[in-house]
Amino acid sequence: MSDYKEKPSHYPEFASEDVRDQETGQLNAVAPPRGRKSIGWQPFEEPPRQWLNWLLRVIYRWIRHFDETRGQLETVDGDLPDAGDWKGRILFYENEGVPVFSDGERWRKVTDGESV
Repeated sequence: MSDYKEKPSHYPEFASEDVRDQETGQLNAVAPPRGRKSIGWQPFEEPPRQWLNWLLRVIYRWIRHFDETRGQLETVDGDLPDAGDWKGRILFYENEGVPVFSDGERWRKVTDGESV
């Protein structure tokens, strides 16, 4: 068994393509209903395979997204979002050509701390 600290050599791709069962016409991956997503599976429940395939597909896509965007700042061109909702977050502000951070009240330039 490999050390858990090692980066895996491949992504856990699973059910990444839609396939329709020829007999039933059902897709291989289907999102559970919203209420089910909120409460999850119940003890001893065996969820439909399509729900599990959907979950594994979403996990795979998020892993790829995080890995491929690691170290990149989200870029905003135009109006910045409400600073109160983004406290502690950093964005690249295209209008000013600099990274900016939210102090919870306003956006400030990383370069000199001045408000944007």
